[in-house]
Amino acid sequence: MELVKIINGLIDFGAIGDSVGSLVESLPFHFVLHPAVVHFALVLPALALLFQLMGLVTKNVSYRRAANVLFYLGVIAVVVATISGRVAGPDVKPLLSAEGKALFTEHMEIGFALTAFYIVLAFFKTISIFVNNRIFRVIMALLLIAGVGGLFVQAQHGGELVYKYAGGVDTDNLPDDGMDDDDDDEEDENEDK
Repeated sequence: MELVKIINGLIDFGAIGDSVGSLVESLPFHFVLHPAVVHFALVLPALALLFQLMGLVTKNVSYRRAANVLFYLGVIAVVVATISGRVAGPDVKPLLSAEGKALFTEHMEIGFALTAFYIVLAFFKTISIFVNNRIFRVIMALLLIAGVGGLFVQAQHGGELVYKYAGGVDTDNLPDDGMDDDDDDEEDENEDK
């Protein structure tokens, strides 16, 4: 985790991130942006990897072109997911338990590290397009495997934050007895019989 903290310190976005964060915060729907974007940040790089591997196996240039488009869209989605998560974080973190806060911090640090990784990977991906060397494409595919694996770990942490620690979930509207309204209706019907 020390490497993640170093990368986090390097790309904490500084003034640019604060400006973009302020812009995102001013949007009327900023509170739903992170949950919506994270799915694209996970799926687009995974699809890019799939097409990259298909292009390597079949040597079909159409698969490689599709992989390139999906990859760059995925990088944009990863960056937007990180920024939107940074904006949503101050609203979510105070609601979490101590264990949830520790997981939240780890989730945030991994998010920054993955963003840095994907930005660097985009630079090398651009070079690989112009170099057009099979060995370079294989190396890029291996790096993309690592990146997609990191995104799946990140998704696992995000899912735990929501489903285990209720991060970002409005718990004020949950019934006090732990039962939903549908269960109450069934009990009423059984009592009438």
